[in-house]
Amino acid sequence: MELCEVPRRTILSWDNVKDPADKRKILIRYDKLKDKYQHAIIKKFGDPYLYCHNQLIKQYLRVDVKAIDFFANTYRVADGSVLRPERQREYVTCANWLNLLIELDNNWSQCKKFLGMAAKPELYDAVIKIFEAEVIDLPKTYQTIKRKVADYKEEGYYCLPSKKFGNSNSKKVKDEENHALLIEMLSHGAQYDDTFISIKYNKIAEQLGFKTITPVTVGNYRHKNAVIINGYRKGKNVWYDEAGKVIHTARPSAPLILINSDDNELDLYFKQRKLVRKKKTSAAGLVTYKDSEQDYYYYRPTLYVVIDAFNDYILGYAIGDTNTQDLVKAAYLNAANHVKELTGGRYFWRQIKTDRWGIDPKKQNDFSQWFSAQAEFTPTELHNSRGKVIEQSFRGHWSSKLKELFPKNYSGNNITAKGKLNREWVESNKANFPTIDQVSDDVAQFINEMRQIEVKGTGKTRQQVWLTAFATMQESEKRLISDEQHFNLLGYTHFNAYNNRLESNKITKSGLMPTINGEQFIFEVPKNRFLDTIGAEVYIKYDPYDLSQVLAITKDEKIQMVCNQYERMPMALADYKTGDKERLNNLIGEKMSHVKQIAAGKEHRQNVLKRMQIDAESVLGAGVILKEIKHAATQIAQGNYSDPDDFDEAEEVEEIITKRRNIRDKM
Repeated sequence: MELCEVPRRTILSWDNVKDPADKRKILIRYDKLKDKYQHAIIKKFGDPYLYCHNQLIKQYLRVDVKAIDFFANTYRVADGSVLRPERQREYVTCANWLNLLIELDNNWSQCKKFLGMAAKPELYDAVIKIFEAEVIDLPKTYQTIKRKVADYKEEGYYCLPSKKFGNSNSKKVKDEENHALLIEMLSHGAQYDDTFISIKYNKIAEQLGFKTITPVTVGNYRHKNAVIINGYRKGKNVWYDEAGKVIHTARPSAPLILINSDDNELDLYFKQRKLVRKKKTSAAGLVTYKDSEQDYYYYRPTLYVVIDAFNDYILGYAIGDTNTQDLVKAAYLNAANHVKELTGGRYFWRQIKTDRWGIDPKKQNDFSQWFSAQAEFTPTELHNSRGKVIEQSFRGHWSSKLKELFPKNYSGNNITAKGKLNREWVESNKANFPTIDQVSDDVAQFINEMRQIEVKGTGKTRQQVWLTAFATMQESEKRLISDEQHFNLLGYTHFNAYNNRLESNKITKSGLMPTINGEQFIFEVPKNRFLDTIGAEVYIKYDPYDLSQVLAITKDEKIQMVCNQYERMPMALADYKTGDKERLNNLIGEKMSHVKQIAAGKEHRQNVLKRMQIDAESVLGAGVILKEIKHAATQIAQGNYSDPDDFDEAEEVEEIITKRRNIRDKM
């Protein structure tokens, strides 16, 4: 009551009783107050008699749940948008009061005594005062409110929103023709600005009798219709990123089910020495060139990365100046070797998802076939960054880890509010950039750190999570490939370093001795293939990360064999290590087994000829006998037996030939 400027001691002297609902409060008898105090209360709080009267009316007020649902879910304004929440509340309030008037009107004979009113106009006058006091958007006269009630009974909730609200009566661009013209102008690929479009639009509008528009109107229209405009204005790829519906997918349930790969220009600067040739022309017109070396401070290597979509674990990578097919293949080979390092076996992936760099639309070129030979190959659409989890990985821990490890040469450091590099900082700090020789070590450190990032909520690193999940897989769920498959899928074909032609190597008694990257190696031919392939010319596929073995392929491609690198035997007994003596005995035994194998082969051939009653040595030294036998055989075949003695001889020869045929048939 202090707000009414009445002293507290005066208020306490007024006639009062405790509030039955809350005994901590008191109720003042308004009718016993002096006029000046009554006027002060009315001025501040309103007429208490009217308040009590209104409370009697409001007892019939109910919240219309159907109206709430209608304006939230069903009703839409002319442009298809939903009403703002405050508008929804306004119209629900109106519906509540109209429902009250209808209920009181239908039950007037019972309600008028309770309300203390003699006629309906008295009720409407009281309700109108409430509308005015509480700013309710309903008519404020008896006749107009009666018409509103009638409309409400006929049209329902649709009569509540203003006919001017949300419709197109006040819009300058309202007709289909206007809309089509402005949308098509905004959709133009040249991306004309709002001022230019308003000028061009208004020229046509004046001719056709349309209302002119301002650049602000064009801008509003462009923003409001961006979804249907930007696909043409900015291109389908921009539209896809901004408005294309997202299809949410779940991560693979286990390692090596799906891998992703992509290139990334590493956000690190390195110094590089470059050869610069300067041209100089003398006064006489003589042109000379001078070569000199200069430092280039802004070299950024390209990193191609293969990750497991299971948990973004980096399986493999390769570093280059720019992205090439050879760089991609090196990264996949590195990934395969890392999987072997982790698991002890050549476990392989089941599906590959990359972007379409280097991939033809029908996936038929050599690069596409290289991917398809490994696993199910499902490249994403062009410029679709959502299709691969690796894109999200590049935006996550990737940048923060680079900045943490390499603050001196991180190329994304000190970015201004406009997103541009602070060139002053770069220039002042470039002397601290590491040289290009440091790239390999720095990238290896970065990759290892990324593999050891702790997975939130697990207390384990990415590598540990990956290994744990792999260990729980059933063997039937894993894809184990052979060494031969590894070389065929990912191995490098050996080419001559000088003429870049396919290099062939001859298998000799010393084994297979190719020269790879300027270094000669000795590979041991498998024991069961030595006698079959000695003297043969073979091509080689190798793994530059692991030269402990190669794949040798004969020129006719009928024989493929994995050859392990030969370990030389020490000459001095003092150099022998544990197992060397046993290995020497095995090698000698293998050598002897070849001799026995050759001898066994000779014995087998002799037995075959013996069953045929043929002596190879006699055949080589007695050609006349063969001619006689051939002559006799010819006589038998032709049935010419001119002499009885010839008949006896021929009969003997025929018996021999028949016997040999029977032996052949049984073999």
